[in-house]
Amino acid sequence: MNDALSQEAMEKAKAMFPPKAPEAPTATGNGPRLDVGAYLDHHKKPYRIKTIDAGTLYILLDGCFFDQGHKDAGILQTADGRLLYKCFHDGCQGHTWQEARKIISRDDSLAPFMRGGQKKADDKQHDRKPDPADPSVFVSVSSLLDVEEPNRPDLWEREIPQGSLVGISGQWGSMKSYVMQALGLRAAQGQPFLGRRLVETDVFYFDLENPRSVWKRRLLDLAGQDRPERFHMMPLFGPFPPPVFDTEGIAFYNKLAELHPNALFIFDSLVRFYPGGKQTEGTEDSIHAMTALKGFTRWSTTVSFLHHPTKMGG
Repeated sequence: MNDALSQEAMEKAKAMFPPKAPEAPTATGNGPRLDVGAYLDHHKKPYRIKTIDAGTLYILLDGCFFDQGHKDAGILQTADGRLLYKCFHDGCQGHTWQEARKIISRDDSLAPFMRGGQKKADDKQHDRKPDPADPSVFVSVSSLLDVEEPNRPDLWEREIPQGSLVGISGQWGSMKSYVMQALGLRAAQGQPFLGRRLVETDVFYFDLENPRSVWKRRLLDLAGQDRPERFHMMPLFGPFPPPVFDTEGIAFYNKLAELHPNALFIFDSLVRFYPGGKQTEGTEDSIHAMTALKGFTRWSTTVSFLHHPTKMGG
């Protein structure tokens, strides 16, 4: 199975929207748009992401919906949020996003996967106040247990699912870093941690907090003379300190996740990765960081971050 479009298909995709002069954002660009990744994940349609001049191309790893023999197919989301279905074989040129949507999710609402924009009049039913005499305002145990969840294997047995986003929070000096360094070293060796199985994987520890002396002491404590090859450190004192979550930094981590699917990323500590070297935390900073971290999981990367109250008490 090809996991990327052919070069010829990529050129066709780029040619769909030739370069043009910048223009003011349209209403469509500022409105709600489909989170295509979340939509495809929910409906178990595997994909890879490719950024091209026209927008974001979600390459369908199972091939074309309309002809399984065609492997060069994808869903293109343009910069203003429009969606196009493209199979780059002549026999499928006429198929549209609307047809692809019918195959993926029939007539199910796209509302759960829409992000951003202003609330529409159609959403007013969500503003209704709950009536305590109405049993439908409660979720029953049966309805919850009967929902089929995606079968994701655990990275750390019964604790951390593969491809999840996990936060470790605590006060200064509560040994958060020590615990995650220990977990990372065990994962790189495929050894159990605290009595539970850990899947062996590549571990990338991004550290903007701990000095060289602390790392050396803890490595000796936790691993002795073992030097696990799958444990990769990017500390503050290294040749390249870990980049913060600006545009270039996010691109770096996304590329690394693409190169090492199923890896474990650990960020220590989160507040130090905010753009601009901030040491305080605001709502916008938190949203920006969480969006970046969640994005790294699209390649089944398990992402963990350490967090403690900031100097401003956040």
